[in-house]
Amino acid sequence: MIDRLYYRCKDIEQWWKNIKFRWKLLAYRDKYRNEQREKGDTNEQTPPTTTEPMMS
Repeated sequence: MIDRLYYRCKDIEQWWKNIKFRWKLLAYRDKYRNEQREKGDTNEQTPPTTTEPMMS
């Protein structure tokens, strides 16, 4: 029982770290896009959004 509780806590901890990382990543992306717009650089190339995993 203690083992399951320990690993569940570790899962929650990792989940929280992932959320914080994604939040920082989105904030950086938005900041970068805003800087490009301010410079008048409209050559934004957005990658196609697909839900399929990339085959390597």
